[in-house]
Amino acid sequence: MPKIKLNELAHIAEIIAAVAVVMSLIYVGKEVQSNTAAVRGAAMQAVVTTDADALLTLASDATLSEIVRLGHEDPSKLTPPDAFRYYLFMTQFWLNFQNIYQQSELGLMDQSVWLSYVSIICRMASRPGPQKTWSDHAGILDPEFVAIVEECENK
Repeated sequence: MPKIKLNELAHIAEIIAAVAVVMSLIYVGKEVQSNTAAVRGAAMQAVVTTDADALLTLASDATLSEIVRLGHEDPSKLTPPDAFRYYLFMTQFWLNFQNIYQQSELGLMDQSVWLSYVSIICRMASRPGPQKTWSDHAGILDPEFVAIVEECENK
C-alpha cells in the first residue's frame, strides 16, 4: 500500500477546507436571507399596528374623530384647544408617514406598499387642514420626505 506524502495530505486538507468554507458561506447567505425576511415582516407589522391603533383611537373617540374631521375640512372652525389637538394629531400623522418612508428607503417594505402610502399622503395633503399645518411640520421632517409630500401638488 503506497504511503501518502505529507505535501499530498496538505493539498487534500486544503481542498476539504475550501469546500467547508464554501458550504459555510452558503449557509450564512441563507441565514441572512431568512433574517432579512423576518426583519421586513416585523417592520411591516409595526406599520400596520401603528396605523390600526391610530384608526381605532379615532373610531372609538367621537370627540377626537370630530376634531380631525372638522380640522381636515376647515381648521378655522376649531376652538383653540381643539385646534391644538388637531395640530398634535397632524404631527403624529406626518411623523408616522415619514417613518414609513424611511422604512421603505431601508428596503423594509415592498415598493408597491410604499406607493399605496404615497397615495394616502397625497390625498391627505390636498385637504385644507393638513395644508395649513404642513408648513410647521415640513421644517422638522426629513428633507427627502418633505420633497415627496410637496411633489403631491404636481400629481
